Amino acid sequence: MDRAGWASVAEAAGSRYEKEGKWVQAELFYARAAESASDPLKRAHLLNRAGVCAWNTYRNRAAEDRFREALEHVPAGEVWLKARVTANLCMALYMQCRLVEAEEEGRRACVHADASGDPYIMGACRLNLGLVHMYMERPDEALRRFRESRKLFLRAGNGLWAMHALHDIGWALVDLEKYEDAERALRCGIEEGRRGGYPVGRGRVELCRLALARGDVHGAMDVLSVLNSGEALVDPEMHVQALTVAADAVGRLDPGLGIVYAESGLDLALSLGRPPVLYDLLPVLIRLREAVGRKSGDARRLLDEIRMLKGGMVYASVSGTVDVRDPGIRAGGGTDRGGGSGIPQQVAGGASARVDVREAARRWFSRERGVEADAVDGAFLRRMRKAAGMTQEALAELAGCDVRTVRRAEAGRGPERTVRMLAAVIALADRPVTA
Repeated sequence: MDRAGWASVAEAAGSRYEKEGKWVQAELFYARAAESASDPLKRAHLLNRAGVCAWNTYRNRAAEDRFREALEHVPAGEVWLKARVTANLCMALYMQCRLVEAEEEGRRACVHADASGDPYIMGACRLNLGLVHMYMERPDEALRRFRESRKLFLRAGNGLWAMHALHDIGWALVDLEKYEDAERALRCGIEEGRRGGYPVGRGRVELCRLALARGDVHGAMDVLSVLNSGEALVDPEMHVQALTVAADAVGRLDPGLGIVYAESGLDLALSLGRPPVLYDLLPVLIRLREAVGRKSGDARRLLDEIRMLKGGMVYASVSGTVDVRDPGIRAGGGTDRGGGSGIPQQVAGGASARVDVREAARRWFSRERGVEADAVDGAFLRRMRKAAGMTQEALAELAGCDVRTVRRAEAGRGPERTVRMLAAVIALADRPVTA
């Protein structure tokens, strides 16, 4: 068989493994196919696909190398492919916290995308650059990029990414302290998502972040419902963001329990690499540890390291990625990112014992109220709610869930995790805000 034949066989194998979500095997076969391909354009396509597969296994340095090699083979006139690969390189750098380098590549990607005239990839490149600007503490520039990306996604007819852009607009407006505008953007994004059948957990997390910015700690408790949903497990980055907001909100009422959420978020983030969400999470963890007299030297050292990474001064000792934003893979990837068990299963059972926040919360509640964890059933929940002087409607509003959820839990028809979550919300509602 000649080189072209080997390239075709290897590409077909890589494509099959990619469709099955077996990213390690797919990367290997795409790389082999690229070695055998004689056409520079074909080689660039294959190397880009190999990079995306490395990206999906949280190996950003390997993905970065694949994307850089792909760019060496892209013919001069192929601006669409240049935009796509450069956008991927931007995000591989971003997910290593190398933000200055990510911004440089992000600007290049926007130039190539504009030359291509494709509104979808133009929107994707601007959205990526906006994410970089958010963690470079330039929310005004990020807001401009997010608004541009939303218009372009709408022009391209891509409702899912138009919704994501709206959530990012709300995020930037919260940082700019334009709270009313932020709330309108986030609620509009959630409404669009529900109409389109898209996941809206990210928008709900940002609404909880907004509530904290306004000083409404109890209003931020809806984040516990997001963590209690399956959506948080499917999207690991959103899971870390939700744990960060939960740690901040719960920690203002009980720093000890807040640490449980923060350390769970840290474990999950580090199992994924060094995502920039650590810039949000680590200060919360440090504050809560110091509030209860615990040492935080390890968290401070990690925060110092990723701050150095921001300027591209050093490489991360552990690299990874969370959210794949490859404009060329519009439908998203599979759930099996490591050639074995999928990410939800890894998060639930493998990242760390502390990642099971619900179990930790149950232990905390047992200590708090002096009852056995198994005794927290629907009848106990009802007695606890009445003792706190709450109606079912009030508890539902505080927990960010439907009143029918409360009724089912009290009647013994709801999942045990929901009963525990509602009981913890009642216990926390009695606590004064400490920070």
